Amino acid sequence: AYDPDLSGRLFETVTETYDALRSQGKTATLPFPKKKDVKLAENALRQATADAQAAFTRLAEPTKSQLQAAEKLEVIESALTAADPVERVRLADSVEIRAGNCGAIREEMNGVEETRQPYVIAERSCLAEKTLGLFRKLLEHFDERYAFEKHNRGMLDFSDLSILTRNLLRDNKSIRNRVSSRFKLIMVDEFQDTNFLQDEIIRMIANDNLFAVGDENQAIYGFRNAEVALFQQEKERARDGGYLIELTENFRSQPQILDFIDFISLRKAVLFVD
Repeated sequence: AYDPDLSGRLFETVTETYDALRSQGKTATLPFPKKKDVKLAENALRQATADAQAAFTRLAEPTKSQLQAAEKLEVIESALTAADPVERVRLADSVEIRAGNCGAIREEMNGVEETRQPYVIAERSCLAEKTLGLFRKLLEHFDERYAFEKHNRGMLDFSDLSILTRNLLRDNKSIRNRVSSRFKLIMVDEFQDTNFLQDEIIRMIANDNLFAVGDENQAIYGFRNAEVALFQQEKERARDGGYLIELTENFRSQPQILDFIDFISLRKAVLFVD
């Protein structure tokens, strides 16, 4: 954390994680994931590798692809016998087996690839446990210090406003009912840019009177932890319920602009070309 080349990125990671958790209405802490059984994954990979090596030895005249596959099996063997867990991950992750051209040993090589990936994940999970624990403490310390500074200055941030509103509505039925009764119709524009916490608040005061407007192709607030999946789910509910209204006419743009937007919306990969 005190390395000048890393501290900036570490601060960004902490604050991004903090913001993401708060946008979901959660406390600023990370649950420990379920521990992976490395030994089980290792034994499965050992067995699959042994089966593939046995199948290879039965080949009379191995093809070029089969010889290359045998070299990858040697790398995996080295990974399984390495003492350093970092080296085990590096070696096992350095090979990717494509069994399509392996002919008579294709089934065995498929078995190796199917067990290699879970093994790498299990080893990485164990390596990450210590780092995750340290990061969890750092995140909680940041939360405590940030809350302390806000309290001293008599300030609330945007997430505080949303969380306190959610808590008030959730924990006080009379207030929730009073707020809900004020609205004949609740309209939420740009619904594709809603996050989980905002959606939770909306659901608590809506009573079969929600009118949501949006377009998933205009979702631009991912950096603010908006979840376009919320819009997509609401859209499917409306479709299934028979109350979806699709606005298909545009009176503000030239056809050429609309054609271009439709083109890139249907081909999202073009937006990420290096």
